[in-house]
Amino acid sequence: MVLYLDAFDGVKADLRYTYTRSGLEQDVILREAVEPEDYGMDPATTVLEVWTEFVEAPSPHKSPRILKEDEQPEQMVSPDILDEVLDFGAMKMGAGVAFSLVDAEGELNERRSRSVPVGKQWFEMKEKGTYLVESVDYMEIEGDLAALPKAQARAKHKPMRGRAAMVASIGRGRPGPGKAKPPGAEVKPVRIAVLDKMPAQAGLVIDYTTSSGSLSNFTFRGDETYYISGPLTLSGTTTFEGGTVLKFDSDGYLAISGTAEFKADMYRPVYFTAKQDSTVGQRVTSGMPSSGWFDVFHPGYSMTALTLSHVRVRYADRCVYPDSLDFELTVRHGQIVESNILLESYYDATLTKECVGK
Repeated sequence: MVLYLDAFDGVKADLRYTYTRSGLEQDVILREAVEPEDYGMDPATTVLEVWTEFVEAPSPHKSPRILKEDEQPEQMVSPDILDEVLDFGAMKMGAGVAFSLVDAEGELNERRSRSVPVGKQWFEMKEKGTYLVESVDYMEIEGDLAALPKAQARAKHKPMRGRAAMVASIGRGRPGPGKAKPPGAEVKPVRIAVLDKMPAQAGLVIDYTTSSGSLSNFTFRGDETYYISGPLTLSGTTTFEGGTVLKFDSDGYLAISGTAEFKADMYRPVYFTAKQDSTVGQRVTSGMPSSGWFDVFHPGYSMTALTLSHVRVRYADRCVYPDSLDFELTVRHGQIVESNILLESYYDATLTKECVGK
């Protein structure tokens, strides 16, 4: 993990990068409240955006969708919250979320007990550069921002004029890639901190995740134990044989699309559990597992239904957390124990249970 403290001008926020074998994650962590009134904007029609410039990057295949349609589009410069699933071939950039580092009891906790979808768009603007723009409705995170310290007194900001004005201003006052700084310009040293833990400080995280671990038309064999150490993308037809055991790290989950087949029965179910669980499958690590440890399935935006049959889930936080705007989950002959949530969705979702124990 690499952390840049107080990395922005005009707002107190950190920038964190986490690199694992499964991919790269960028987090923008706001450490103080951002108030639209300081910029001459109405909170009810404000969208908070994070712009990340990519100096060199291939052009991705973009699959667009609308996360949220505004009821009064005439009042908005960009009325809808749009999201694009970005496919770079060997790497995909899926859904992002914003979440508070403080839980409902006011304690520091990064388990993401409540998250808000973040839309993203990829812009290639010739001489102005290539940017990933992440957007979140201000009203969706207003309560989380209110829990942060008030911004320090600063000079009054000029009113913002929307994204078009932002794009037009790109390049002003900065040399740009490959151009030298003016003579006599101050060169600030780059400071990088590599940490094992985040500082114990409240914040609001806006993140995106790139997942490089992917399997297509894969079969989880009934005589194997699989360790899911990070996000694993599954496409095509994914088959789970009876007796297979999947053990998850806290950052692991199955980003599934296509179809899922469960070739299991009541005597040989499919197991999903924490990596510390030594009661089933091969041992991965020592320690005591606890509930709320991991998510199991993150169905993709194009996957509208999932049927789980003869499954045993232990120590999960969310068993299914779909990205689709309309999703249907069916669970047949399942057992969900020491877990928090069977189905959680920010959008419309239905749940059908047949012979499910807890």
